[in-house]
Amino acid sequence: MKSLRLIILLCAVCAVVWAQDESQPGTVTTAPVERQVAPADAPTDNLPSVDVAPEDSAVSAPASSESAPLTESGAESAAASGNEAAASTPTTPPEAKPDTPRPATAQGTGANAQVRVTLDPPEIPFHKQTRFTIAVEAPANADVKIPHMVDKFGGLSVYGQPTHSSSVLENGRKLVTETYTLDPVLIGDYPIEPVTVAVDGEAITVASPSVRVRDLTPEEKEEAERFVSGATPIDLPLPLWRRWEFWAVVALVAFAIAVLIWWLARHRERIARPAPPLPAWEVAYQRLRELDERKLPQAGRTNVYYVELSSILRHYIEDRFEVHAPEQTTPEFLAEAANKHVFTDEQQRMLATFLRHCDRVKFARYEPTIDEMDRSFAEVLRFVDETKPKPEPDSEEKVA
Repeated sequence: MKSLRLIILLCAVCAVVWAQDESQPGTVTTAPVERQVAPADAPTDNLPSVDVAPEDSAVSAPASSESAPLTESGAESAAASGNEAAASTPTTPPEAKPDTPRPATAQGTGANAQVRVTLDPPEIPFHKQTRFTIAVEAPANADVKIPHMVDKFGGLSVYGQPTHSSSVLENGRKLVTETYTLDPVLIGDYPIEPVTVAVDGEAITVASPSVRVRDLTPEEKEEAERFVSGATPIDLPLPLWRRWEFWAVVALVAFAIAVLIWWLARHRERIARPAPPLPAWEVAYQRLRELDERKLPQAGRTNVYYVELSSILRHYIEDRFEVHAPEQTTPEFLAEAANKHVFTDEQQRMLATFLRHCDRVKFARYEPTIDEMDRSFAEVLRFVDETKPKPEPDSEEKVA
């Protein structure tokens, strides 16, 4: 009879909790954070240059008397080609602010040619990108070879493919440019390796500026909060535990359990123990199946899809590895995961890329394709497969 009284008391408590939760709203607001991109037509001749020591800007042969500095038309062409990647993005760049960092440049000459390296901008917050451009002005018939720089950015990821262009200037010389879009992950300073360009077999080496990735300033945080406060609410389905049908079922189940306990107590039979909770990976698999059945990408509900997908991954990591992922920002979560050493380097890179992609969709108005959404789903599924416990070998395998 004591067990029956406890169950009835539990039913009453559940009803009170449900009544309190019904008074809370069930909408979630999301707001994009625009990515600031430097204007594509910004002139390069007036940009500040990074002082380069003679040995850092080493030239394998002394510059000839015919060597000329990068012309104004060549600099403008290099800046225009360096901004081709940004011009294809769907977002409109905002007006430049007075405190926007100016591009950092360095240059070297030799072999009747000039090489200029531009980093625009040299300092960025963690959620934005910067462009690294190599511009070579040389005679029209010169053989120009620009090095492959993908793995020489001090740990920074390269977004997409580098942009290459070649044009003829008004003075008859040619301008060859190559631009990389750099995508940061963690806050810090990233040194870039020097650039060595070969012109007719003669090497010209130019020291590269460093990239500084910082946290959001108070003004940027305030601006983001203003976007959030003015965002249009998105109607999301209420969680299961906040629906009255759920609590009605709970009350009925509790009443049925109370009757069953009373009946078993009268017949002096043992009560079977409840089944243990599902492991974290089984819960993740179940939630992924449910998300896939909802067909949100085909319905155009991109934000809801990425909110659910990132929530599944973060809750799986918290339940599986005791990393408090749901309450942390992306940089805080990645730093804690790195300190606990629970993931391999490849898994950490996958998490960083996936979470940054989710942040762009949720905060930067990025519209992914259905193929990108399918790849994100496959990455989360593969991460769960790789990090769940491996099955123990059979007794025969152990003996062998």
